[in-house]
Amino acid sequence: MYEGTTQLQVVAALPHITTGTYTSMLDELEAAAVAPEFEALKARAKAMDDKFKAAIDYVKAAENNEFLDLCSRRLYEMAGNCVMAQLLIRDASANAELFGKSAKVYLNLAEAEVMKHSNFIMNLTAEQIADYKKA
Repeated sequence: MYEGTTQLQVVAALPHITTGTYTSMLDELEAAAVAPEFEALKARAKAMDDKFKAAIDYVKAAENNEFLDLCSRRLYEMAGNCVMAQLLIRDASANAELFGKSAKVYLNLAEAEVMKHSNFIMNLTAEQIADYKKA
């Protein structure tokens, strides 16, 4: 079976998602101080991170590899959005003129994406896997 570049990236990232590499990275980024004008963005990014962490816990609690496979692409995209948002906020705090607008714009997009994937995962059960298989 052929796997595209994105699927290969998902396969490579999944162990880091499920073992806590990304959540540890997010914890470090969340702990870093930011300029006062970016505190509100940081709080919004933390809320996104919390949704990502809850989705990981939910998927892992199912103890079902097919369920994990079904959710893996969405977890991967959540991880990317959460990490990028935190990095942009960090960079904006260091150089608001260069990164401030990008951080604000990206956070709006990232929040919507994380919410979309979180809603999908948190409303899915392992019992629904058959519904997603080809007939």
